[in-house]
Amino acid sequence: MKNVLLLLVFSFNLSIVNAQEKEQITKTLDAWHKAAAEANFNDYFDAMAEESICIGTDATENWN
Repeated sequence: MKNVLLLLVFSFNLSIVNAQEKEQITKTLDAWHKAAAEANFNDYFDAMAEESICIGTDATENWN
């Protein structure tokens, strides 16, 4: 019985963490798309990780 209760508590905590992570990911992507739509160079590229490479619509367009 303890194991079942522990599993339920763990599952509930995991679902809360996943919802919070999903909300943060959604906010980040929305801000990134907004920066792209407004041609806001700094906000667009600052949202990327240091090791990111942005590939444009042409194969020669690579920014890191």
